[in-house]
Amino acid sequence: MRFRIDMCDVDLQLKIKEWDAEADSLQWTREEFSLKGKYINYAFDSEVLMCSDVVYLRDALGELLDGSLKEGCSVEFAEPDFVFKLSPAFSAYSEEGKVWFKDGYRDFDIDMEMRVQFWLNDGGLGSNYFSMSFDRGEIQALYTYLRLVMMEIDTADEQVKKLISAGIIIPE
Repeated sequence: MRFRIDMCDVDLQLKIKEWDAEADSLQWTREEFSLKGKYINYAFDSEVLMCSDVVYLRDALGELLDGSLKEGCSVEFAEPDFVFKLSPAFSAYSEEGKVWFKDGYRDFDIDMEMRVQFWLNDGGLGSNYFSMSFDRGEIQALYTYLRLVMMEIDTADEQVKKLISAGIIIPE
């Protein structure tokens, strides 16, 4: 299965392979990842996440989605290719010292920034990265994909069926 989403005319694709529930948590998975668009063409196929990293990301996204994550945080891994910055929902009205005009307050839903760190041709990590912002629906789709990779759900799940028909999860 492959996760695919259009991020403002940038095609993001991720395939997590070799995840094993029975494996040592430090066992590496293998990822196929690509960003393709008018101004970017970046891809790799390598070991980026450990089995425990996939579990950690799934758990963090679950907490973000169910509202139990109360403060923003960064989810980072041993390999620095991906960084996920999670921001919980909040009401701007409840922040002390803020002055609000017109409609009084505004609520902000959850969001996530995914950063993809670029590697240099000589093999070193560069200081540049590509950043994408995910809304609730996109976070939910990634969460569902991770659960599918981990075999917690299968293709018979209604949410998975919807994502397959939308072309966000691609069976292979």
